[in-house]
Amino acid sequence: METTRLTSKGQLVIPKTIRDRLRMAAGTEFTVTASGQRIVLEAVRRKGHRLNDWAGFKHTVKKLSDKEAFAPVEWDRNT
Repeated sequence: METTRLTSKGQLVIPKTIRDRLRMAAGTEFTVTASGQRIVLEAVRRKGHRLNDWAGFKHTVKKLSDKEAFAPVEWDRNT
């Protein structure tokens, strides 16, 4: 368990180990709710975001034509 402290401006720092594990970058938006004495932060997942928008995702996404997308897949059963 990690701890953090509320600043005089009402800000919290999410520990780096947690940010790294959840792949959160600067600008990540959260919903904030109260549940009893708990504060619940959940990362906002927006519809329509591309994979490249996610922190830590470094692969480029290739657009496929219909022919490429529906072509039979070949693989070597011995691997």
